[in-house]
Amino acid sequence: MEPELLADSLNRLWDGTIEEFDIDLCSHIISMLISVNYGGEESPHKVVFENVASFYYVAEDGTFRFDSPTWERAELTEIVFADGTDSIRHTSKQSRKVPEYTTSANFVLGIWSSVLFIEAKSITIDGKRFEVGYPRTPGS
Repeated sequence: MEPELLADSLNRLWDGTIEEFDIDLCSHIISMLISVNYGGEESPHKVVFENVASFYYVAEDGTFRFDSPTWERAELTEIVFADGTDSIRHTSKQSRKVPEYTTSANFVLGIWSSVLFIEAKSITIDGKRFEVGYPRTPGS
């Protein structure tokens, strides 16, 4: 993997508008078309997260997430390769039949004041593929 090229490619997407967004659960792919304005010129960028193991979306922070307004457009305020965030854990208090799930995202996307965490083995930006591997889950 080329960390500097990946960081540069992700940085060029900041402040872009997410024009299309698709989650394909069967193929383990999240794809998006992001349009970025460079000096008055709109430039489309295709971003594909492949071998997605997990994703987690939070609308707003704290209790504001319950009253999050709808958007006319979705602006990508940041996108970073995090190489493993703190773990995100799900445990059911209602049923022992529901297993415990633990994940650790390696991509963090800020969308307005919301956030999308994605755990993926690779990302392709405008045809350039970056094999980043899965992050280590804390405690594993």
